[in-house]
Amino acid sequence: IIQILKGNDMSIEKGQLSKIILSAIYDEDKYVNEIFEFINAFSKSDNKKVNLYSTLKKLEEQKLINSYWRENNVGAKRHYYSITDFGKKSIDKWGKLEIAQPIDINTKVLPFDCRFQDAIDLNSEYLESLFKKAVEEHPISEKNLKNIELMDDYAIKHFRIAFGNRIMKQLKTFVPVYVACGGDEVDAIDYFIAKKILRKFEQLNIAYIRDEFDPFIKYLHELFGEKKMFECVAYMELLKKND
Repeated sequence: IIQILKGNDMSIEKGQLSKIILSAIYDEDKYVNEIFEFINAFSKSDNKKVNLYSTLKKLEEQKLINSYWRENNVGAKRHYYSITDFGKKSIDKWGKLEIAQPIDINTKVLPFDCRFQDAIDLNSEYLESLFKKAVEEHPISEKNLKNIELMDDYAIKHFRIAFGNRIMKQLKTFVPVYVACGGDEVDAIDYFIAKKILRKFEQLNIAYIRDEFDPFIKYLHELFGEKKMFECVAYMELLKKND
């Protein structure tokens, strides 16, 4: 493992390509072009795509990743890669790379003065304990877990995208924390799915799936309520307008 992670893989920047690949698929499975886009955030090397294929092969031989074929919305299959438990342990030791996520600013409020707040010390262990407490005290309701499952089935059938186990694990932490901070459970589900799941639509051919958006919006309203899932609906409405 050390040899792979530290540079014996024809990496574009010594010892980095394997680390970047494992980081790219740490939270969700990706196909080659998605991994390549992730790599672009770290390197502009001209030969990185050639190195990518050879490194993927080596990582798979070392049981750090798996690969499989999945059909997309137009029927053609894509070669996807997923990280193994062995791979996750390896990159956890080495240090996962992150790409900063953009913040959507869709609304604003009038300027206001904040109350004074004394500085506090907040370490990661304490923060983790708060997350754990939130999960214990505010688990997702059985009703909404069922609705999420139904939504997942719908997305697989009509768009051929799936939530995945790692995404569900994140969702089951994010929603309780959101609720513990004073938010609404369905609003948390809406935000998470819009940002983590529906973003996958951008990787599909919108022209082939545009007609599927209105039935999906109607289905979301049936599951969660007419005035709910605002983020998901707004995002699909935006995609419908794009060419």
